[in-house]
Amino acid sequence: TVELPFGRGRKYGSDMSGFLDSLLGGWEISGIYTYYSGVPIVFTGTMVAPQSVEKIGEHGADKYWFDVTGFARQPAYTRRTNAWTFDGLTGPSYSNLDLTLQKTFKLNRRFRLQVRMDAFNALNGMNWADTQTTITASDFGRTNAQEAGYYGRQLQYAIRLEF
Repeated sequence: TVELPFGRGRKYGSDMSGFLDSLLGGWEISGIYTYYSGVPIVFTGTMVAPQSVEKIGEHGADKYWFDVTGFARQPAYTRRTNAWTFDGLTGPSYSNLDLTLQKTFKLNRRFRLQVRMDAFNALNGMNWADTQTTITASDFGRTNAQEAGYYGRQLQYAIRLEF
């Protein structure tokens, strides 16, 4: 949590009036940034894969995430011979920033009022789901969906009375 430098006794607006200070001073901001580079793509035992798979790395329904040439359906009752994962082949990366802006107003000696706004996915970014690895699917090798449980920007407001 970082206290913003606006208001009485702070870097900016240190001489502002009491009324203005009660509106603009004392705000705090905090955030959580999450990033991961992508999890390894796991292929099932229902296919025969080439010895190595090259990552292309383009998002969207019409773009392939990896080179799909060389994959084939594995015949029934055949022992699996290919690897579950391939070196350097990971799904899409994930990046998200959640922010909170809050201020506490002193009402008197005993009561305080906290006003707060939370912004989930504050930058309104897009995080793609992992690619389709079912060889019989029409979108095999593509990622065309949003990460599960990940939504566009959402704002939440709260007021809390402390006594």
